[in-house]
Amino acid sequence: MKTKLSFALIFAITSLTACAAKPLTTNTSAPKQTLNHPSNVWHHEGKITGYDTKQFSFYAEKGQVLNISLATHAPFAYFNIFAPNGDEALFNSSTQGEQFEAIAPATGEYKISVYQMRASARRNQTVPFRLEIIVN
Repeated sequence: MKTKLSFALIFAITSLTACAAKPLTTNTSAPKQTLNHPSNVWHHEGKITGYDTKQFSFYAEKGQVLNISLATHAPFAYFNIFAPNGDEALFNSSTQGEQFEAIAPATGEYKISVYQMRASARRNQTVPFRLEIIVN
């Protein structure tokens, strides 16, 4: 009996740790949106529901200043930024804050994923958001 209880407890802790360490961003219900705005400022208002992820991309040249922020009334909406040809997030707002400002490290297409954390995603909540991207 102790063995089964110990195994169940270890499995539960391992599962919770794995879920908390990495946000679920693989379910993309909407197609990627490429930003082809004539100015250096772009805004997008949208909603995400459950495990959905909204994908955006924009072009920047190495050395340009990037300023990206996400406004939402829900505490569990976040975004990741990926540099051109990057597999790891350059920025993760769930651990680094609601605004990203930095010098573009490379020239090319940057990608942004807007998602919500598992706690609200599993309740299938709908979260409105406003994404702002400024490239100077």
